[in-house]
Amino acid sequence: MMEKTAHEDVTGGKTSPELSPQLSNDGYVTDYAAPKASLMTRLGLTPDSFKRRTLDDKHNQLNKTLKGRHLSMIAIGGSIGAGLFVGSGGALRSGGPASLLIGFGIMGVVSPAIACLAVHKRNTDLANR
Repeated sequence: MMEKTAHEDVTGGKTSPELSPQLSNDGYVTDYAAPKASLMTRLGLTPDSFKRRTLDDKHNQLNKTLKGRHLSMIAIGGSIGAGLFVGSGGALRSGGPASLLIGFGIMGVVSPAIACLAVHKRNTDLANR
């Protein structure tokens, strides 16, 4: 009985042109020429991706409970973010990059400190009840 070669061991004894090894000049296997799938298939997009999901589908676990207040908070956050983005351009023009970094650094320290104080006050108020 003959021993399996490394190629037969990897491919399970199957020999097909798309699984044949590419040999370098010194006889070592450098790469297997595997069939190349399309980009969309490699990214996980298949024809099944476009089928409508039903409530019976085990993968349909989306919770659709956004209320009006959630949408309002998302809108406020988006407008604040856009305002900061536009405002930082003006600050960059007038003060330069160092002043912008210093300002963001100060606000990055002050904002969490204020949040910690608010949470600490709330917790002490609850404890004193």
